[in-house]
Amino acid sequence: FYKRHDPSSNEENEMMENLFNCLCSSLMHAPNRERFLRGEGLQLMNLMLREKKLSRNGSLKVLDHAMSGPDGKENCNKFVDILGLRTIFPLFMKTPKRNR
Repeated sequence: FYKRHDPSSNEENEMMENLFNCLCSSLMHAPNRERFLRGEGLQLMNLMLREKKLSRNGSLKVLDHAMSGPDGKENCNKFVDILGLRTIFPLFMKTPKRNR
């Protein structure tokens, strides 16, 4: 639901953040990373990054957990295959604004 819609209240925002935190915690266990890969979790996180919604920060955090360490090698390869770098690079390479 949060792929296309922002939370409407503070409680809903906290619930969304808690969901992302739970997902990050589950990705610390290596077999869950394989399930995340097979369940097309990387594609979902990539779509969430493309939408300019509040879920962007949480999806970045989940991607970090999914692709970190030696257990995240398959997820990294798949992320490159689905052209995820095209989505991530503009987030980090914003041009500085001139001071006027």
